[in-house]
Amino acid sequence: MEHYAQYLSQGLIYVAAFFWLLTLLGLYKPWLALWWSDHCPRKKVLKIYGSIALGLSLLIVAIRLIYPINA
Repeated sequence: MEHYAQYLSQGLIYVAAFFWLLTLLGLYKPWLALWWSDHCPRKKVLKIYGSIALGLSLLIVAIRLIYPINA
């Protein structure tokens, strides 16, 4: 089970980093992150991508606390 948790947390790190990047890009130019929306305020970028990135980051921390990596 520890190997599964290790690979899951490693994959989630990459996905969370992608969403953090989208959040930073969206704060600079909101239309880059919200290309699918007609109205692109920075608050919407923080609500969508920021909450996903924060949630994934907390999930990574929870997985690492439950299944510590023994190197």
